Amino acid sequence: MADNVIAIIQARCSSQRLPNKVMRNLCGYPMIWHIFQRASSCKNVDKVVVVTSEDASDDQLSSFCMNNNIEVFRGDLKNVLSRFTAVIKKYKCDYFVRITGDCPLIHPQFIDKQIEALKFFNADFIRLSSSSAVLEGQLVLSSRSLLKAEKEIVKLSDLEHVGSEYFALNINKFRVVEFTAPKAMSRNDLKITVDEEDDYLMMSTLYDELYSGLPICLTEAMEWLNLNPSVASINSNVRISKINEEISNSTEGSYVNFCGRVNW
Repeated sequence: MADNVIAIIQARCSSQRLPNKVMRNLCGYPMIWHIFQRASSCKNVDKVVVVTSEDASDDQLSSFCMNNNIEVFRGDLKNVLSRFTAVIKKYKCDYFVRITGDCPLIHPQFIDKQIEALKFFNADFIRLSSSSAVLEGQLVLSSRSLLKAEKEIVKLSDLEHVGSEYFALNINKFRVVEFTAPKAMSRNDLKITVDEEDDYLMMSTLYDELYSGLPICLTEAMEWLNLNPSVASINSNVRISKINEEISNSTEGSYVNFCGRVNW
């Protein structure tokens, strides 16, 4: 029986800004393990797969996954898009969650709400009515949208970033749901992705304080950072990745013909 929704975690150990970050320790486990556990707790996700490269630099990551009953798929190092399309073709899923390996606080409830919205409107992906840094790295898309993108993409950067720029610039080719998150989740003053050493220092401090063996609630994490500004500010000087900044700037204020609207 085909799985309807696959969560796909993209991860590699050759990150330029923070090498081997997915294997960095958080409370006794590599960061990739925590992301897998959080993704596995989504009620509307049928399977979780880690996609990494065939490069020798990712042998340690692949071995860890196999030794811990985490399904892993290995493919081209630079063509990350091909890894995703291979997985969705293998499992014939209708929707997939693109989870980046630098987000150890992905929010299962947000992922589940996206899946419900896309299924209800037979849509391809959501667009937040207000940007939110704390909800990055966990977008649900229809498989048909990625297969369409695969045929039309020409930029090498889109192969590496799974069509991020293509989707941003061609958004009106797809069925998009406007998604309004609670005000508490629409925050850009906290950076909870792990891109550089200061990000890891902030995250490891937070995990040491809040992790009890169960996934940390994102709301609880934000509340704790509010009460501990000295920790929240550890990575305040770290910028978001260049590609995300370029996409954000190029699409700001762009018109979208939404097929539906959802209030979370």
